[in-house]
Amino acid sequence: MIITECSTFRTTDVGKYAWGRLAHFQNVEAVTGQITDLHQLPQQQRTNARKQATQLRQCLMQAREYYDAARSVSLATRPVLLYYAVMSLALAEVLMKQSADSRLEKLREFHGCHGLQLSLANAVAPPDSLDLAATALRAKPQTAPDGSPRGTFEVWRRSSRELPIVGRYSQTHEGNLATTSRVQALMAGSDAEPEAYPKSGLSLLDVLLGLPQMVEILAAYGVKPKLVRATCTAVSGGDNPEPSITIIVHPALPSTMNDFMELVSFAPRGLERVNVKEYPSGIMLQFPGSIDVPGKLPWGVCPDVNNTWFSARQESLNEFGLLYVALHIAGNFARYYPDKWLAHIEVSSPLALVIDRLTEVAFDRMPLLVAGELSRRCLVAEA
Repeated sequence: MIITECSTFRTTDVGKYAWGRLAHFQNVEAVTGQITDLHQLPQQQRTNARKQATQLRQCLMQAREYYDAARSVSLATRPVLLYYAVMSLALAEVLMKQSADSRLEKLREFHGCHGLQLSLANAVAPPDSLDLAATALRAKPQTAPDGSPRGTFEVWRRSSRELPIVGRYSQTHEGNLATTSRVQALMAGSDAEPEAYPKSGLSLLDVLLGLPQMVEILAAYGVKPKLVRATCTAVSGGDNPEPSITIIVHPALPSTMNDFMELVSFAPRGLERVNVKEYPSGIMLQFPGSIDVPGKLPWGVCPDVNNTWFSARQESLNEFGLLYVALHIAGNFARYYPDKWLAHIEVSSPLALVIDRLTEVAFDRMPLLVAGELSRRCLVAEA
C-alpha cells in the first residue's frame, strides 16, 4: 500500500493541523467504509471492518491523551508520554493498513509486547559526549522463543513503506501559450516490506542521524549528518512532452555526498538518458520520469515542497519509524533510569538537550505522518 499522492498545507501550528486531520478518522462509519474499500472486502466482512474502525478510533483517542499530557509536563517525563503516544498512533496505522489478523485482540495473542527493548552499553553519564551517550543507548528487537521478531513495533514495521518524493511539477501546454505548476509526488518507492529490523538493534544516534530536523543540533556537537538536502522538480511540455525530473543536491560534506551518490543507481538500458553534473557546490541529477528508465534513489524525507532530505546510508525505516525508535529509547531511558535521566536534565547535558529537541520534532511530525498514512497522501508544507 504505497502512497503515490500528496497534499500541501499552510499553518503555523502543525500539530493542531495534524490532529484536525486525524479527527476525521474517529468517525467509525466513515472509516469502516474506507477500510472496506481499501482492502476490497466483501459486504459480509463489514462487521469486522467496523471493529477495526472502532479500535482505530480508540487508539487515536488514547494517542491524543498521551500527546496532550506530554505538552503539559517537563522534560523529566515528556519522552515517556510521547513514546506511548507514538505507539498508539502506530496501532492506528496498523488497523487501517493491515488485515483482520491485526485487530488488537489478535495482536495480543502473539504480539503482546512493545517489540523493542532498551539496552545500555555503558553508564551514560552526564559528562559523556553526545556521540558516546547516544551510541550507548540502543533499542534491540524483542523476539519469540524461536527467534522470530514480535511486538507492536514489528507489526507496524511490516506494513511501513517509503514515502514518495514530492516537488513542483511545471507543464507547458500546447502551443507554449501557457504553463501551469502544481505540487505532486514525483517518485514513489517500492511497495514491498522493508528490510528486517537489525538483530543488534539501532542506537539513539543511528536514528537521530536520519531525521532532518535534528541536523542542526547534532552538528552543534560535532556529529556529522547522514543526509543531503535537495530540491526536486519536474517539467514537461514544449520540446519535452515526457516529464523530466531534476534533483539538485545542495552542498554537503564530501564524504556524505559520496555516500549518497554510491546509493544512486539506474538500469543500464536507461543510462544514456540520465544526466549527472557535478558542480563545486553540489550535484544535479536529471532523468526521465517515465517507467522505462528505472532507477534507485536513497530513501527521502519531504518536510516541505522545496526541500527533500535524502539518506546517505542504506535505510529501512521511514521518518515515522525513526521517530518511533528514538522515542522508545528516550522514553524508556527516562522511565527506567530516572536517576540517570534527571542527572542529565539538571546539568543540561548534550543528551538532554538533544532529546528535548527530539520531543519538539515529535509534537509536529508524529501526528502529521500518521494523518498522511490514514488519508493515503503525503502531507507536505507549502512554503
